[in-house]
Amino acid sequence: MNLYCEFSQTQAGVTNLLLITPNVYSDPKHTDIYQIPKPLGRRMRRVHFESYVPECPHSKLGRHNADQDNGYVMMKRDTSTSIGKTIQATATNRPVKIAYLVPFEDTPDTHLNLDAVFFESYTRWAGAYTLVIPTKTEKFLVDGYDEWLNYYDPDFIYSYVELEAAFIEKIDRLCCPIAFLKHKEKNPDDLEIDWRSFLPSWNHCIQPVSSISTVQSSASYSQFSQEDRISEPTVFTQYGMEPTNRFLADNFGTGFSPHNVTHAIPGFFKTLCLVPPDLPSHILAGTERCFSTLESLRAISDREATPIVRFATVNSAGMPRPESRGWTSAFRMFIGSTALDRIHFWNSRHLGDTWNAASNALILESAFFDDEQLVKQLGQYLN
Repeated sequence: MNLYCEFSQTQAGVTNLLLITPNVYSDPKHTDIYQIPKPLGRRMRRVHFESYVPECPHSKLGRHNADQDNGYVMMKRDTSTSIGKTIQATATNRPVKIAYLVPFEDTPDTHLNLDAVFFESYTRWAGAYTLVIPTKTEKFLVDGYDEWLNYYDPDFIYSYVELEAAFIEKIDRLCCPIAFLKHKEKNPDDLEIDWRSFLPSWNHCIQPVSSISTVQSSASYSQFSQEDRISEPTVFTQYGMEPTNRFLADNFGTGFSPHNVTHAIPGFFKTLCLVPPDLPSHILAGTERCFSTLESLRAISDREATPIVRFATVNSAGMPRPESRGWTSAFRMFIGSTALDRIHFWNSRHLGDTWNAASNALILESAFFDDEQLVKQLGQYLN
C-alpha cells in the first residue's frame, strides 16, 4: 500500500507531520464517502492503515463541504507550504478506532440500535473497545465524554443522532476524525424495523480486520499452556438473535458477521451454536448444538467453548484506554436493562489493564436471578 508523507509548516510557524493513506472514492450509486488525510500537528500519534482499503484517484485535500443529507462532516486542514524535505515515516499496525454516537432514551428502537452496535463491534479486531457515547442533538449526556472522545481519538465517528451544526463542529475540533458519518435508515416504510436496520454501513468506507483473525492467536488462550492448547478450538455462536434475551449477545457476542451465521472452518475452529429447540436437524448450525442459556454459560465457564468477546479483545494494546487506579483490577457487574445500563456496561470495559484482555464486566437483567441454576452457573463462571 502506498503511503505519502511530508512535513509542512503552517502560517503560524508550527511544523506538522501529514500522513496520507490511499483514498476512498465517492460513488453516488451507493453512498457518499470521502476519506481524507489526517494531520498530526495537534500531537504525535500512531496511525493504523487498513490493509483492505481500495485505492482511487478521486480524492482531494482540505475540507469537503458535505451537506447534512450526505451525513458526513470532514475535517479541516490549515493552509500550509511544504518545507521541501524528504523524510521517512514508520507506521505501526493497530485496530481501527470507531466511536458511535447513540440515543439513550429507553425505547425499543434504542435497544435495537444498541443490538446492532454491539454486534458489529464484536466482529472487529479489538472491537470490544469501541466507544459508545450517549448523545443528544446539541451535546453528550455528560461533559466528561468530551474529554474521553478526545483521548480515544477515533478514526471514524458514526452517529445515530441528528446533531446540530455547532455540535458537529465541536466534535470535529475535539478529535478530527477521518470521516464523520450519519446513519441512514435502510428499511422501507412498509417493512418492520429490526436490529439489522441499525447496522452501520462501512462497506464503501473501510473493511476492518475481523475478530476471527485472532482465533488462532496464543493471546486468546492465555489460560492454557502452549502444550495444552487445542489446535482446533471451539467458538461459541448463536443461530439468529433473540432481542428479548440479550444476556449472551451483550456479554459474549454471538458471531463474526452480523449478516451470516458463523460456521466452523475445518482445521481452524469448530463451533458450539445455540439454536432454537425446534430447529430442524438438516439445517447447518454449529459443529455441536446447545439449546439454552444455561448450557451456553456452562460451556463458556468450563472453557469448552470460547466466546467471541475474547477474540474481539485480545491483541488490543493499540486502543487507548483510560487508566483508573480504583477500577483497573475491578470486576464490574451491572444489574439492569435500560439503554443507559447497557451503554455504561459496554464502556466500563475500557477501564482495565491494557495488558489484560480478560473479561472485566457483565450486565444482567434482574430476571436472571429468578433462575437458581443460572445463578449457580454464574458463580462458577466468576470463579
